[in-house]
Amino acid sequence: MFIDKKIIEKIYNKAIENYNQCVFSKGNDFLELEIPCSLNELKIDKETIKLVYERDKSEITNVEIILLLSYGENAIGEYKYIEDNLGNIIDDFLIFY
Repeated sequence: MFIDKKIIEKIYNKAIENYNQCVFSKGNDFLELEIPCSLNELKIDKETIKLVYERDKSEITNVEIILLLSYGENAIGEYKYIEDNLGNIIDDFLIFY
């Protein structure tokens, strides 16, 4: 199965936008205390996209995107963004190692 590159970029961009809303919201100021740098210094790499299919149908039910967060040469965390087949956000979470 082939998925258009523009669609993939759109999904990644949506995940990056949600990541930025998450980490730069006023309620999450404490996040900078958990890492050895400023949140602005983190490098965001597009890591993976996982398409989740319903078992008995050839229909995508969820799309899961993982963004790898690094500082310098070290991976220090990841952000996972999950949306349904209609493009609605289901869940997201941020993990620092």
